[in-house]
Amino acid sequence: MDWKLLIPILIQVAQQTLDALIDGAKLNENTISGVRIAYLAVDEFYDELVTDPQNVYTDEALDAFLALCEKTAKEGNFKLAVVPE
Repeated sequence: MDWKLLIPILIQVAQQTLDALIDGAKLNENTISGVRIAYLAVDEFYDELVTDPQNVYTDEALDAFLALCEKTAKEGNFKLAVVPE
């Protein structure tokens, strides 16, 4: 069995589980700052984090993380920082 086939499923399950556990509306300021910093870091260094162009799973995991941050910010009614291009 090719275990790499399970990676997209694991990413999806992890995203759904974290989404169910994290209520953006109930986050305190320190946690909101952490979400903003993590989002900014992944967004800014996305290309550097994806070092192997053959590994699409890194892209999928990072995209899922960014989407989770965006959904959490929407729930909590706070903005995420982005670096202007």
